[in-house]
Amino acid sequence: MIIMALDHVRDYTHLESIAWADPTDLATTTPLFFFTRFITHFCAPVFVFLSGTSIYLSAQKRGWIGGQRLFLFKRGLFLVAAECTVVTFGWTFDIFFSVIILQVIWAIGIAMMAMSVLTRFSSKTNLILGIGIILFHNLLDGVTPNGITLDGVSHTFGAALAYVWSAIHVSTSIQLSATHSIFLGYPVLPWIGVMLAGYGIAPYISDNKFLRNVGLALILVFAVVRFSNFYGDPSAWVYASSAQSPQWLFTVMSFVNCTKYPPSLLYICMTLGPALVLMSAFRQNELRYNELHQNELRQNARPSKWFAAVSVFGRVPMFYYLLHIYLAHIVGALLIMLQGFTLHDFMYSGTQSGFPANSGYPLWVTYAAWIFVVTALYPLCVRYDKFKILRKGAWWSRYV
Repeated sequence: MIIMALDHVRDYTHLESIAWADPTDLATTTPLFFFTRFITHFCAPVFVFLSGTSIYLSAQKRGWIGGQRLFLFKRGLFLVAAECTVVTFGWTFDIFFSVIILQVIWAIGIAMMAMSVLTRFSSKTNLILGIGIILFHNLLDGVTPNGITLDGVSHTFGAALAYVWSAIHVSTSIQLSATHSIFLGYPVLPWIGVMLAGYGIAPYISDNKFLRNVGLALILVFAVVRFSNFYGDPSAWVYASSAQSPQWLFTVMSFVNCTKYPPSLLYICMTLGPALVLMSAFRQNELRYNELHQNELRQNARPSKWFAAVSVFGRVPMFYYLLHIYLAHIVGALLIMLQGFTLHDFMYSGTQSGFPANSGYPLWVTYAAWIFVVTALYPLCVRYDKFKILRKGAWWSRYV
């Protein structure tokens, strides 16, 4: 949750990002720009994976009774509606909603709606299905919204099927009219696979050794398959040219520069592998802390301070997500206005980002603004977390 905010603050403060420079374009990027973006790649896969895990754990606690599957469907529907309204507005501040932006919240919502049906099957069945989707969905990379070519014969889709296929597996923009469009950043099929995998692995989530071994296996799969350049990602890695300095670092950047939209097999392995290893390490550290402070824990029942502080953001994820978009956007706009730009410059910017051309700061300002945004949101998240604990009967709090 904390690292995610860095990427979004960058969108509204960094000079090259406002100009829509691609941090993963090795022909134009710098190592700092690249890795500022790369570190945030871990966020979405972990969000979706752990959403599946939390669905399983919640079911074990409450049971699939009393409309739990119906709630899961409604929760997913709520997330899709929120993405199209309050989240999109937070990104654009466009009261006309000229562009509807469908990203991670939409993907989680659709995946939850699918899970409301798929949870009727066992966790092992869902794990196999999730792994299957993750392993083989890249076989569909050749299928575009325009159709597919088989044995030299082109087969075209109709408009409706093209839109459906885009939502399933192709990141694209859909023009609805002369003034309105949909940006489909997160095609849902591979994300459903990730959530299914999180659900399927949930029964073993308390086994630190198991988590570590699975994480290491994913890292190994990534390294071997990526090196082969045979399968698993639409973009092959290459050795950097002598003009890219340092050459070895740009070669490493090319190797780890996997496709996110939609997330390839190698992208998922590259992100979930280290995440599971770290999860195991963090939990092991927490267990050791508990052993060292067991007397104090018996009296006060408190985890370590760093864990208590960081976990606040994870306990109110939707609340934090909504607020951080608006605050990042506002902070970015204020910083740009400090450069001398006016509201008129924003209204008639002529840029895709909606911010004035040639506005923005170097990355060190982005990092400072990121720290400010996270720090400013912390007390609000603490208060909302306490509110949710005290007001368990508030039905709407289960959605936010």
